[in-house]
Amino acid sequence: MRVYATFVDWTQASCAGMDTNFFYDVEEMRSGNPERKEKMDSIRRLCSSCPIFNKCMEWGFEEEEYGVWGGLTSVERNSFIDESKADVKLKALKDMLSVGVGLRDIKKNMRRKPKSLHDTWDYRA
Repeated sequence: MRVYATFVDWTQASCAGMDTNFFYDVEEMRSGNPERKEKMDSIRRLCSSCPIFNKCMEWGFEEEEYGVWGGLTSVERNSFIDESKADVKLKALKDMLSVGVGLRDIKKNMRRKPKSLHDTWDYRA
C-alpha cells in the first residue's frame, strides 16, 4: 500500500467537477502560443483563489510528473528544483506574482530537495 505525504480533499477544490483535461492539455501547447498564455492565466487565477491551493501545489511537487497543479506546469515545478532552469523559473514566478503568489508561497509547498537530476524524495514533517 502506498502512503502519500499529503492528504488532499479534492472535493474542496475550486476546480472540483471540471474536466481534468483542462489542466493537462495546456502542457501540449507551445509556450509562445497566445491561447496557451490565456489558458494559463485563467488556470492561475482559479488556482490562486482555491481553498486548497497550497495542498494542490504541494501534491504537484510530490506526486505528479505532468499537468498543472497549484498553478504551475510540470516544467515550471521542475524549474524550482533544477537550478539550471532559471529562465523558466523566473517566468513562472513572474506569472504567479501576477495572481498574488510569491516565491515564499511556492517554496513552502516544495517538500523535496534535489540531489541530482534524478532526485530523491525528502518528506519533512
